[in-house]
Amino acid sequence: MDYFIAIDVETANRDRGSICQIGLVCFNGDGIEWQWSSLVNPECEFEPHNIRIHRITPQHVLDAPKWPAVFECIEASLGGQVIASHTNFDEYALMEACQRYGLTPLRSQWIDSHALARRTWPEFRRHGLAELCAAFEIELNHHDALSDAMACGRIVKLCRAGASMSPAEIEQRALAIANAQPRSASSFKLAAHQDDVAADIRPGTRDGRR
Repeated sequence: MDYFIAIDVETANRDRGSICQIGLVCFNGDGIEWQWSSLVNPECEFEPHNIRIHRITPQHVLDAPKWPAVFECIEASLGGQVIASHTNFDEYALMEACQRYGLTPLRSQWIDSHALARRTWPEFRRHGLAELCAAFEIELNHHDALSDAMACGRIVKLCRAGASMSPAEIEQRALAIANAQPRSASSFKLAAHQDDVAADIRPGTRDGRR
């Protein structure tokens, strides 16, 4: 599994199909091949709980593309590929967003970095993305979709090498997880990686890599 695409989405409310931000990071055997992110106008109400988590507001997505335009841009890059997400939330979010607009969902192989981490390091008390990033000193701006996707991909790659960790290192990482403090999201800002989907800027593909 040298080539895979890590994904993360943020949602406007408790409906998993209410995607308001998506981040993709493509990993190959040498490292990161491309990365891409976009806000999405979910055409629905934002719930205060979700805004508190990711700090994305209705004002941020007023001029953002809607899901059909975003899906048209990413479908060629994701279809038939191995896709990694931390828990299966993102897989179902994409499926439900597509169903909402009558789009055919992706046919891809999904892997769950949370489940991989639980199997690789059963000694760890928690396997949340923030806790694993604290344990392995992975930079994380939690609940920014691109940052979460990047972290997810790095966890997948660490899981592949996890069996080689010494007992002392496992104990050290487990202690870091036990001491990890929850982080609150900072105020959302349009990041430099934000692409304009309406301008037909697309993530890389196996046939036309960026």
